[in-house]
Amino acid sequence: MAPRLLIVFAVAFLVAAGPARADLVQLDWAHLHRGAQLARQAGGTEIASELRLWSVPSYAVADLRRAGVVELARPDRLLTTESVAAQASDPLVPLEWWRSAIGADRVDSPGPGKPVTVVDSGIDLTHPEFANRPNTTALNPQTTTEEDEDHGTEVSSVIGAPNNGVGLVGVYPNSVLRVWDASPFGFLNESEAIKGIIEAARLGPGVINLSFGGEDNDPLLQQAVDHAFRTGSLVVAAAGNDGLDGSPPNFPAVYPHVLTVGATNSSGQVAAFSSLSSTVDLAAPGADIPVAEPVAQDASGYLLDANGTSFASPLVAGAAAWVWTVRPNLDNTQLFELMRRSATDIGARGFDNATGWGLLNIPAALSFPTPRRDPQEPNEQPEE
Repeated sequence: MAPRLLIVFAVAFLVAAGPARADLVQLDWAHLHRGAQLARQAGGTEIASELRLWSVPSYAVADLRRAGVVELARPDRLLTTESVAAQASDPLVPLEWWRSAIGADRVDSPGPGKPVTVVDSGIDLTHPEFANRPNTTALNPQTTTEEDEDHGTEVSSVIGAPNNGVGLVGVYPNSVLRVWDASPFGFLNESEAIKGIIEAARLGPGVINLSFGGEDNDPLLQQAVDHAFRTGSLVVAAAGNDGLDGSPPNFPAVYPHVLTVGATNSSGQVAAFSSLSSTVDLAAPGADIPVAEPVAQDASGYLLDANGTSFASPLVAGAAAWVWTVRPNLDNTQLFELMRRSATDIGARGFDNATGWGLLNIPAALSFPTPRRDPQEPNEQPEE
């Protein structure tokens, strides 16, 4: 069967919790031991010890509050996806226009190095792009049976599809690819996404890709992102697909310690759907992107025409891991600054809310002068 031609506007959105019927509870420091005992007795499950975070049945939260052990409690929301190498030779490479746009066809990518962790829906590990791919690690069990569980496979293929003579090639074909399934029950879940971010950070400094977002500012998700940043990782997120709807704030993309990515099209223009924000750091191709698709959902195994900042973000994440592998002495703040300062200015001169500091440029990032270390806040204007 020939690959499908389909336009997918793919970025995940946070919505109110439905069937989960659970709350995320952050325990108070002063009563941590007692709080953990009570949460466990109530049928709760620890989500992230680093954040003192538990998933607790909603009916038990009031009792925990009365016991004085709760610092913060929020509904455990669901996350749902919305459809909206220089010598690469795989059959679909001629359709990968993005390769020349970001310079991936002008330099050879390295061997395995800094890891990229995709926190998303699960990936199809039986797919030809992943079945025999080296350096591919599932950090938890992967599921791809439900209709919305194609997103993780698509995003992961943009990062690391190998140059194996089959299908397409990702931006960093030899990357160390780690995947965390945040949709174990058929829907992306906030508590599972937080667990994935924390687990990626626990494994050491690397790049973490978050191709989801929404308008609700959740302090627990922000704490997970901040923890990953403090422990040395680079967090990359999709800017959002609301450019035609007023570009409301999109979280986690607008958090301070996130490298935020807008989308461009094959004409080198900002994609109409790409959200505008003063927190956009750079842009990358995000229109007409060939991606892998779970075989159980499409026998061809591929979509030829996917659109969304969900696909621009993994291009930057994969490129950042490539650069970090070649330049291992960088820390995450230097890498953050280098990726945006080396971008090609394509919009209004200097910074603009559509493309940030410009379009991803891999050759420039590989040779750009090393920025100074900045342990403070990355989402500031680069130093001149």
